[in-house]
Amino acid sequence: MWSLAQTAARLGCGFLSIKVTAVYLGPAGLALTGQLGNFITLLQGTLGNAVNTAVVKLGSEALDRDPDRAAAVVGTALRLVVVIACAATLVLLAAHRPLSAWLFGDEQFWPVIVAVAILLPGLILGQLHSALFQAQRRFDLMSITSITATVLGAAIFVGLCWAFGLWGGLLGTALVSPLTLVIALWIGRGTAQTRLPAYWASARAPLVRSIVAFYPMLLVHSAALPLSLLLVRDTMIGTFGAAQAGIWQASVRLSDMYTMVILATLSMYSLPTLSAARDELEFRGILLRLVAGCFFVASAAALVLYLARDLVVSVVFTREFTHVRDLWPWQLVGDVFLLAGWPMRSALTARQRTLTYMTVEAAIGFGLVGVTRLLIESAGTLAANMAHALVWGAVFFCLLALHGRTWLASGEGRG
Repeated sequence: MWSLAQTAARLGCGFLSIKVTAVYLGPAGLALTGQLGNFITLLQGTLGNAVNTAVVKLGSEALDRDPDRAAAVVGTALRLVVVIACAATLVLLAAHRPLSAWLFGDEQFWPVIVAVAILLPGLILGQLHSALFQAQRRFDLMSITSITATVLGAAIFVGLCWAFGLWGGLLGTALVSPLTLVIALWIGRGTAQTRLPAYWASARAPLVRSIVAFYPMLLVHSAALPLSLLLVRDTMIGTFGAAQAGIWQASVRLSDMYTMVILATLSMYSLPTLSAARDELEFRGILLRLVAGCFFVASAAALVLYLARDLVVSVVFTREFTHVRDLWPWQLVGDVFLLAGWPMRSALTARQRTLTYMTVEAAIGFGLVGVTRLLIESAGTLAANMAHALVWGAVFFCLLALHGRTWLASGEGRG
């Protein structure tokens, strides 16, 4: 039920925001808002994902057996996030002009970077509050928070795009950052267990090391994909111009409309469920079901969208974006492997296979940038979409081989 509700909200708001972006900002504006969105994702991931994952994993494991430890994990994470987010805000404020020149090719957009810096603590704390709901398996509260933030965020973004054009789109992308925190605080106010501030006094200094231990693994994950997309987009802009880069960005946004729906459900369910598995047999069964289910759903969705691509492109975009229909098939192939491989990447996190996880995530980032640059002369604007399909396909089969070898080894050990 909650997955269905989130799907409806994300698809509806995703369609509305991308349509407004196409009409009022055009391909070049779509490319610049995409740059800012990836930059915010990069900040959110590198600063907060490790702490959030620690809360979900350690909190899920201790919730039933040791509630005091579960509370201490959240309290320690809360204090750690406040310190990290405030430090990052100061760094962004100090470097706002160079960052504007790097992201947008122009220092005039520095107020956007300042807005991102000021709102950054709210963004990071909002994700931590969602992680608290997830660790407690309160998927209802997590879903309501996500749906409300999605709807309000789309309303703010659309309104600002309509009123102020490119400036409105960029500022709207920044201003939606703290919505999750505000909504989660309101929704979770009913009991002390679901109120994030109530855990402040539960912090334990020895747990800092346990939480920080997640950073090496999650830092690579959080930085690799957003940074690679920034670099790919920068390559496309430098080679073909902002307008053509915006066409590629449109194909990515189309895929994001449906893949984010599936990934939201997977992110909510997979890690706490895999972490709570009682033994290797149960763990293996959950993982195999997730991979098979994701592959089937993703393949069916990609096939339907491929057959309807002309209709989808004409409805979602304007005539300027007609070339998206030629780029999207490669993007859809890559989406299938991305979604089907997600549970296997979560499994590495659940088993804290740090080095393996870091290697996989780094390979994804380097692969997307490297293959794009390798193909750009021969494939032109199709290069980035082809790289998406080739890299995620290779990653999927490597993960299958990796987990299969581990299971064979564990089976031989029991024998």
